[in-house]
Amino acid sequence: MLAFACVSAEVLTASALTPRLPPRALLLAGAAMGALALLAVVAATLPPTLTAALVTVTLLTLGTSAGGVVGNAIEKPGHLLVVAAVSAAVDALSVLHPRGPTAQIIQSDAAVGVLILPWPILGTTHIDPVLGVGDVAFAAIYLVAARRHGLSIRRSVLALSLALAATLVAVLVTARGIPALPFFGAAMVLAHPEARRLDPPDRKRALIGLAALAAVVAALLLLN
Repeated sequence: MLAFACVSAEVLTASALTPRLPPRALLLAGAAMGALALLAVVAATLPPTLTAALVTVTLLTLGTSAGGVVGNAIEKPGHLLVVAAVSAAVDALSVLHPRGPTAQIIQSDAAVGVLILPWPILGTTHIDPVLGVGDVAFAAIYLVAARRHGLSIRRSVLALSLALAATLVAVLVTARGIPALPFFGAAMVLAHPEARRLDPPDRKRALIGLAALAAVVAALLLLN
């Protein structure tokens, strides 16, 4: 629980400090991905503490740079409702479906070592994975979008904090990995009335897109 709280705090702090970024900032995200690939190769030759520190810095850089670009590209507050719905569905499928990307990643020690933020567990020599880079990216997306559209950053950070707390409770109750993005999206939409307002044209396009996504999810589940 302490490890989860500490990693959650570093994710929200880094995301809250992320400015609105132009598309060229994706070059920084690309550089971070290259650094992760290098770390995956040399991690076995480095002290575990150093590896954990380098992975943490690199994942925070990757997540916030990508999230800063995407969040700045969100044109209207109401579009956060669509972001919340789509990310919740995709993350739930990724984590809970046996063949989902996240479900596959957590079965590989090498992938876990460079794609999930680690934290040392007090009283042990273990450094365990806690939150994924996707959680960093979406925290940054929501907070940068809130900054762009004049939504309260304090309220947004509080909402995401409660979302992470709800995720932790769900993990403790179910004793399994639980996707955080459904909680993120629900918290942001509930915290900001502006995020629940879609213009009629946007509403129609959103319904079509969500119907298509639902069809894809249903097809994947049936194929399994």
